[in-house]
Amino acid sequence: MNQIDAKGAVYCSEFMTELPKGIINKIDCGCGITSLAIEDKYPTIIVVPTVEIIHNKLGQYPNERSDHQLYGVYSGVRHTDIDDYLNELHPSLPPKILTTYDSFYKVAEVIVKNESKYRIVVDEFSELLDAYDYRESAIDDLLKCLERFSYVSYVSATPIQREKYPTQLKDLEETEIVWGQSPKIHVSRHCTSKPFDKVKFIIENYRIAGDKGYEMPNGHRSHAAYFFLNSVKEIKRILDKAELPKSQVRVICASKETNKGVLGAYTIGSALDTEKRFNFITRKAFKGADFYSKSGLIFIVSNSHNKNTMLSIDTDVKQIIGRLRDKSNPFRNMAIHIYNEDSSLLSREEFAELVDEKTRETIRLLSIFSKCNPEEANTFLKPYRQESQQDNYLHFDENGLPKFNDYRIVSDWRKWETSHAIYCDGYTVRQTYKDNDISTDSKIPDDLLTTTFRSLCLKYIQGDVDRDYIAAKEPLVKKAYDCLGQDKMKALCFKKEQIRKAVLDVKPQILDAVENEIRSRFKVGSNYSRSEVKKIIASVYTELGVQKNPTATDIDDYFNTKYNKKRVDGKSTGFIEILAD
Repeated sequence: MNQIDAKGAVYCSEFMTELPKGIINKIDCGCGITSLAIEDKYPTIIVVPTVEIIHNKLGQYPNERSDHQLYGVYSGVRHTDIDDYLNELHPSLPPKILTTYDSFYKVAEVIVKNESKYRIVVDEFSELLDAYDYRESAIDDLLKCLERFSYVSYVSATPIQREKYPTQLKDLEETEIVWGQSPKIHVSRHCTSKPFDKVKFIIENYRIAGDKGYEMPNGHRSHAAYFFLNSVKEIKRILDKAELPKSQVRVICASKETNKGVLGAYTIGSALDTEKRFNFITRKAFKGADFYSKSGLIFIVSNSHNKNTMLSIDTDVKQIIGRLRDKSNPFRNMAIHIYNEDSSLLSREEFAELVDEKTRETIRLLSIFSKCNPEEANTFLKPYRQESQQDNYLHFDENGLPKFNDYRIVSDWRKWETSHAIYCDGYTVRQTYKDNDISTDSKIPDDLLTTTFRSLCLKYIQGDVDRDYIAAKEPLVKKAYDCLGQDKMKALCFKKEQIRKAVLDVKPQILDAVENEIRSRFKVGSNYSRSEVKKIIASVYTELGVQKNPTATDIDDYFNTKYNKKRVDGKSTGFIEILAD
C-alpha cells in the first residue's frame, strides 16, 4: 500500500495536485478530495451514489477557488444535453461531469471517441457493496463500463475490507492518506426498547428550549437537530407523533411519488435548503452531501425491527458524522446513536445456512435451465427476471442468460456483519464502536431523552425556555405556577396528582381577585420600572394570600407590554410599558 504524508495539512489540495489511480483511502470525510477532483486541470467524470450529492456539489461551484463549470447527469438528462454542455464549454475549461451510477453509461457513450483523455473518480466506492442488494444492475453495469477507462480512482473515507471488493477492484493499487492527529469522533450510545419514543422526547425538549437552543454539557447550545433515519415511513410516524409544524421540518429523501405519498403535507427538501430546527435525512444524503450547520447536532436512529435502519458503524456512522462541515460547529465530531437490540436476529450459523439454501437454489435453477430448449428456457426464466431475487443468487447477463452471482453472497455477508451481528446485543454494539476507534464516552444531558412532569415544571420555573409550548403541552404546569408558585410546587415534590389537587383547592374567586387587583393598579400607556412592577405585584399576592414568588414578567399575564431601557441617574434601567389590549 502506498502512503501520502499529510501531517499538518487540513485539505488534500495542500499536498496533492491530482488524484492517484486505484483505490484511495482518504480517512477523513471533510478533507476536500472531491473538491480537488473538481478543481484540478483534468477532464473528469465523478461518479456518485445519489442525485442529492450532485445537486449539493453543483450548488457550490463556481466559487472563489474555481471557475469550473460543473454538469450533472442523472435520470432525465439526455445524451444531447451532455453534448451541448461539452460543445458550449469554454476551451480553457476542462469538462467536469458528475453522474450517478445509473447514468454513467450515458456519459461514457457520449465521450466514447475521446474517453482516453478523461479521468474517472468513483466517490464513496464502499457503496458499491453496501447498496448492491438493491442496486445490483446499476452497479454491475457501472463496473463493466469502467473497465474501458485507463485512469480510474476509487475514493472513500470508509473503505470496506479488501476481500469484499468487487473482482474488478481486487488487484488495484491502494493509496492511504496519513494525516496528523485527527479529531476524535464521539458517539453517545443510548439503547432503548422504543427508539422512536426517544426521538419524540428529543423533539419536545428542543421545542421547550425555544429559540435559545438546547444546552449541552459542553456549554454550547444546539439550535438544530439532524436525525439520520433510513425509513421515510418511520420519519412520518415521528412527525405525526410529535405534531411538528411543517415550518420547522426539512425531510431529505428520494423524490419519489411513493415517498411524497407517505409524507403527505410534508415536502421533500435538499441539503441546499435552509436549515430547519428538525432535519430528517435518509440514506439519500448519508454519503457525500454537505451540511453547513453552525450548531446542528446529529442523532442516528436504528430500529432492529426495520432492517433498513440498522446502519453500519464502520461506514454509515462515520460517514454521517462527517456530513456536518462547518468547523465552528461545537458538535461537529459527535453524535447520539439511539438504537434497540434484538436477540432474535440471525446468528452466524443460522445466516450461513440461509446463504447455503440460496446457493443450492441457484444451482438447482441453473441445472434446470441447462436442460431446457430455448422456448422452455424463456418461459422458465420469465418470473425470475421480473422478481427481486430474494431466495437465490441468479444474475442475468447482457444477453439475458442466467449466471451465478458470487458477489451477491459477499453483499449478503457484509449486510449480516454490519447489522444482524451488531444489533443482537449491547456488548456487540459497544465493541464495534471500539474496534472502529470511535469513542463512546461523551455525555448527554439526563433530560434530553425524556420528558416528565417534574422536568416540565422545573423548566417552566427556570423561565429561560418556551413557556408557551410547555403550557400548551401540559396546561397543569402553568396553572400550578400561577396558582401555587414555585415554592409550593417544590414542597409538593412536583408530583402531578398532588399538584393537581392543590390547584383545585385554590378558589377561582381568588384568581379573579388577583387579576382585578393587578389591572386596577397599573395604568395603560404608563411606564414602570421592572422593580416597581415586581413590588406592586408582590403586594397584591401578599394581600390576597397567593403563595407565589412575584416577578416583573408576571405582568404579561394581564396586559400587553413592551420592554425597553432608559438611563436613570446615569444607569441603564429596564422599564415596562403597559399597552392597550
